Formats: sequence, C-alpha cells, structure tokens
Amino acid sequence: MFSLLTFNHTDKLRKDFPMTITDIARIAGVSVSTVSKIINGKDEHINAQTRARVLNVVKEYNFTPYSTIKNLSSSKKIPSGCIIAFL
Repeated sequence: MFSLLTFNHTDKLRKDFPMTITDIARIAGVSVSTVSKIINGKDEHINAQTRARVLNVVKEYNFTPYSTIKNLSSSKKIPSGCIIAFL
C-alpha cells in the first residue's frame, strides 16, 4: 500500500532543520514569493490579512532570514582587474 508523506512543521523546530521561506509559505498557505516580498518590505500590493498571517507565522516560529546569504546577494559587486606592463 502507498503511504502519504505529509509536512509536519514541528519537525522544523529542531536545530538541525532551520526554517526556510518555503516552510513559512507552506504553513501560512501562501507562495514563497509572497513571503519573500513581505520579509524584504516590498509588500505594498499584498493584502493586509495575508501580510498579517505571514508575519504571525514568522513571529511564532522565530524565523530569521539567512543574513549572510542576504548580504551576499545585496552587496555591490565591484569589478577589479590587474594591469601588468612589461618594459
């Protein structure tokens, strides 16, 4: 017989399973992009009830985004090079 695998959000509360925005989206019943927009403050077009539901899940599970990944993606990339002249 087949068994259905279901998502159990309490499994993510263990330290070896950090919460992701995918988990937050699944628990709140919204898309990953909606969670991302709310977390990054680009949520001006998102319904207030949806925003509140996502923020409640974020607060309930003490979710913090991966700051190192966020900093890497938002840091400015400065091209660099080296010029060597032979005389």
